[in-house]
Amino acid sequence: MTKPKHYHTGTLRVTGQNTKAMDWALRGRISEGQEMIQAFKAEMERVQAVMDSPDATPEVVANGKAYTAALFNLINVTAGIVHEQQSALYAVMRGPL
Repeated sequence: MTKPKHYHTGTLRVTGQNTKAMDWALRGRISEGQEMIQAFKAEMERVQAVMDSPDATPEVVANGKAYTAALFNLINVTAGIVHEQQSALYAVMRGPL
């Protein structure tokens, strides 16, 4: 009986079974991140519609701009996380099995 092959990448011990688990988890996180980005963009559009309203007061416009800037930062941070997870997924896919 031969032992299964195990490979070491960094501090993570990679086998075929946990590679599949990592693949599944990363794909789920990537999908969630992309959904969050779309939700943030939709929220930005709603805020812009409120700011463009003729009934919008200067205070509403100022608060809307601050909120839009915060949403923009969330989009950038989330996109960075998604990019890192995609890179990790590609590393798992290319890794030894």
